[in-house]
Amino acid sequence: LMEVVLIQKNTNSGVSKTSANIALLKTYVEQHLDSENLSLKWLAEHYLFISVRNLSKQFIQEEGERFSDYLNRIRMEEAKKLLLLYNNDNIKDIARQVGFGNNPRYFGQVFKRYTGCTPSDFLAHQQDNPS
Repeated sequence: LMEVVLIQKNTNSGVSKTSANIALLKTYVEQHLDSENLSLKWLAEHYLFISVRNLSKQFIQEEGERFSDYLNRIRMEEAKKLLLLYNNDNIKDIARQVGFGNNPRYFGQVFKRYTGCTPSDFLAHQQDNPS
């Protein structure tokens, strides 16, 4: 119901349907970040009911990046927050909370690609240099 209200509000305020689709997509991602199955294809077919090709074009046009890059960036930002909050108690749990399921090794690879260091190194650096 809240999503319908958001679409209606955006439509009435002059925001295009394209922008409404991207806003809905981003809200869904934020609320379901732990889901391993988040993909542009799934969101297009099961959530927004539009073609994945059109949604991909809309997303790049609105956000200036591919959906997969956006998703990984959002996941890594959340992972950094969780690492600092939980002090590296369990990388496996953090990986699960940001949508990597039981695959902490892949999580570590993606984390390193986005931050330049492993989750453990990131935490050690933050503890050595608190801001």
